[in-house]
Amino acid sequence: DNKTIWVSENRKAIGLMEYYNLEQNIAKEIFRLLNAKNKFKFDNWEKKIESLEKEQGWEFTEEQILGIKTILENQVVIIVGDAGTGKTSSVVGMLEVIGDKYEFSQTALSGRASCNMSDVTGIEGN
Repeated sequence: DNKTIWVSENRKAIGLMEYYNLEQNIAKEIFRLLNAKNKFKFDNWEKKIESLEKEQGWEFTEEQILGIKTILENQVVIIVGDAGTGKTSSVVGMLEVIGDKYEFSQTALSGRASCNMSDVTGIEGN
């Protein structure tokens, strides 16, 4: 029943059972993907990043380079940070490396972030 209420054992969380079940299924799928073997192929990624840096006229920070590497090495990555910390730039670097060899999904929690991602990737986010 979509109207059934779920209450946590410690009574600190409450919500519709429908959404609780949905969140549980999403969590299971994320863990399945996290534990799956990464089959991405991304040779010479550092050289591609250097080329992108020359093209864009600025260099990625160490954190952004680490973020790009993390994105490439994992099936699922959740990127968080305050405005202006380089989240979108890290995604741009990853997209440069993978080119059009792979499909990807993107989502954002705010309308502004979704617009930024759409501008960068040319694909509307979810």
